[in-house]
Amino acid sequence: MKKILLFTAWTFVAVGCGNKTSKAPSDSDSTMVEVVEVPDTLDSEEAVIRQVKAVYEYLYSRKEGQPWLDERFGTKEWQQTIKELEKIDEDRDDRFYEDGFNPWSFEYYEGKVSAKDVKAKILDNGKAMVTFILKDAMSEGEEVRWLMKVEDGEWRVQTIFNSNSDLLRNMRSYMDDVKFSKDFDITRYHDQMVEQASSITGSSEPFTHYALLDIDRDGKPEVCACRNDFDAKVIFSIAGDKPSVLADSDGRTNIVYFDHGVGSQGGCGTGCHMSSYTLMKDSKAVTTLNAMTEYDMEGNESEKGYSKDDQDITEEEYKKLCQQLGDDYSVDLNWHDIEVKASNPLSEYAE
Repeated sequence: MKKILLFTAWTFVAVGCGNKTSKAPSDSDSTMVEVVEVPDTLDSEEAVIRQVKAVYEYLYSRKEGQPWLDERFGTKEWQQTIKELEKIDEDRDDRFYEDGFNPWSFEYYEGKVSAKDVKAKILDNGKAMVTFILKDAMSEGEEVRWLMKVEDGEWRVQTIFNSNSDLLRNMRSYMDDVKFSKDFDITRYHDQMVEQASSITGSSEPFTHYALLDIDRDGKPEVCACRNDFDAKVIFSIAGDKPSVLADSDGRTNIVYFDHGVGSQGGCGTGCHMSSYTLMKDSKAVTTLNAMTEYDMEGNESEKGYSKDDQDITEEEYKKLCQQLGDDYSVDLNWHDIEVKASNPLSEYAE
């Protein structure tokens, strides 16, 4: 895979906002979610496992002219992303996939590649999570995860994970960066970003690195900015050409990304856990959700509270609003340096 300076954003989401599965839309939802009907013949872990094994059987029985694995076993979304990636990379030297790597066999090629110890877990709405050991004849292999989805009457691969790296998300992130970075000038926004963030982070130091990503898939970039230690990060919307803060982390907290928003979560002092999420639309903040839980010396919950746009709400209301964020996900960011010229009034007198 592409060897660049990457930061993997992978978190678990607490207080009812994490690891969500798709659901039917309700009157209170702002986002419509596809509802998938699963035939009885596919609604079992055994059916999923059979399909995983069929992938590698097909790999060695495939005849000339038959479709490659992406087309034969990938979802339409996976296939379209692969096609877009190939088009973007056809004239580039610095490509997403290095020579010899493919997502179905990784870098295993010594003898027959196979899936061993396959385990499947059926999720809601026509999805399943699969784990197995991917290996060839000469290696012990490594654990791989697939998120699979019922499409066109069979289980198909929606995305592939290597460790915590989501390849579908990372392909999109890479393509977004290639597209957005062509004409993007960070110096146009930098000073305003520092000013906007200073009241939150307490620092007016310039940012040293930035990454571009499209969090809510609306075709417009958001900016993740940080300083040299990469601990504290701030996510900005630049909709309307004026940056505004969507989320921030301070070293004790982590940034977490959703289908329809972004936020942070983590410690807020001794015996305290916080979550702060921003629901987005058209790259702008629509709603902010906050939760805080305090614990006593024995680790028991002693106090907790929830709010929407700084107004107190119940835990049930909070969890219901969190569903509008969609699924949380991980993504690798491609960091760019920020060259900011320091202002030194004495420099003109230097010899």
